[in-house]
Amino acid sequence: SAPQLLTVGYGLGLLAMLLLIRPNLWTLALSFGLFGAHGVIVLNAIRAFIGKNAIDKGAAFGTFYLLYAVGTAVGLFLIGLIWERWGVETAVIYASVGLAVVMLIQLFKARV
Repeated sequence: SAPQLLTVGYGLGLLAMLLLIRPNLWTLALSFGLFGAHGVIVLNAIRAFIGKNAIDKGAAFGTFYLLYAVGTAVGLFLIGLIWERWGVETAVIYASVGLAVVMLIQLFKARV
């Protein structure tokens, strides 16, 4: 189901980010693959959820993609600022914490 897929997807994204803290060629390649799987799983789980549950699918998908685009732009801007000011490791740690929080929220919502 969508909640379980979201939890798996966020977990893969978190693992991908953690592999970037001290990267080498192999962890970078593995991280790239895991982050790709994260993106596919999370986006498709959300799309399936919207398609199954939304009454006005057009409005729901439009709102989702608007929020996704704005959220991605703001998040990348903030991570870029962190990267410039404190370096790549700090940016990766912040991104990892963000993914962990989202995953914990998803786990909590899936159990309620």
